[in-house]
Amino acid sequence: MFPIAFSAIICYIKSIIIFYLSELSIALSEEGVFFKKKM
Repeated sequence: MFPIAFSAIICYIKSIIIFYLSELSIALSEEGVFFKKKM
């Protein structure tokens, strides 16, 4: 029972991290385009 719950928690954390990183990269790319336009 414990290993299944543990692996489920790890998968959940991994999905949160991947989602956060993708959101961050999108925000950074948008800021980069905005910064290039200002230059």
